Amino acid sequence: MPLVSRSSIKPPSPQETLTEEARVRWDLIVAAIALGVIIIDQITKALVLNYFKGQHAGDTVHIIGNILTLENLGNRGAAFSSFTQSPGVLAFLILVAIGVIGWMYWSTRPRNNPWLKATFGLIIGGALGNLLDRVRLGYVVDFVHFQIPAIHFDFAVFNMADSAISIGVVALAIIFWTLPRENAEDAAEKQSAPSEVAAAPKNAAPVSSSASAKATVTNSAAPRMVSAATKTPTNPVNVAARATTTKPSPAPKAVTAGSAARTTAHKSSTAGKSKRKRH
Repeated sequence: MPLVSRSSIKPPSPQETLTEEARVRWDLIVAAIALGVIIIDQITKALVLNYFKGQHAGDTVHIIGNILTLENLGNRGAAFSSFTQSPGVLAFLILVAIGVIGWMYWSTRPRNNPWLKATFGLIIGGALGNLLDRVRLGYVVDFVHFQIPAIHFDFAVFNMADSAISIGVVALAIIFWTLPRENAEDAAEKQSAPSEVAAAPKNAAPVSSSASAKATVTNSAAPRMVSAATKTPTNPVNVAARATTTKPSPAPKAVTAGSAARTTAHKSSTAGKSKRKRH
């Protein structure tokens, strides 16, 4: 029987992508959730250590019979007391876990999913709570013991930080499983997108040449329009210039007429004198 395989997670759409301000706001919310987990974890551990020291050392507090009890157990290993004798391997695994959590959170940071943000808050808070125990005490304080003796079920002793991590990991797996996946059409669009982008400059070349041709035709037609425009307005100016040049022309005529009249008068006076002389 073949294993169940799923395609890659579909990137969020622009409507589902957070803005930078919203991302910072959710970062603060995730930090607040993680801080709340750390506070609850450290308070419960402090109460357990305070109760089980001295005369109550090694005692067991029964909450629900033998099913749910409180004990004081120092765990120097990882989950389920593993890697107790290998501190180097344990430190390496802790660093790897921190890196994986940080990478997963940063890669999903733009996604608008409140449940996803709360899940990371639980995981980060639980991891930091146990890390504080290792730095401060050298071991992790575990105190919750769940078992069902009737069916011989005995779960490992844990604490509040372990509970937050377990809940967060399960919720994270469910959320990632239910996120939208890419189908065949999305894969085809991804494959065709680079070819379309590469073909864009080739398709753009004829458009640019036609546009340049149009611009050339327009520019070549422009002088014609200007010349035609310049010819038309010059007609009134030429008419006015002609009018001004023709106005002085009657003056010589007037002068000529006056001189002709004077000449005629002079001739008549001369003729009159000549007649008198004859008489």
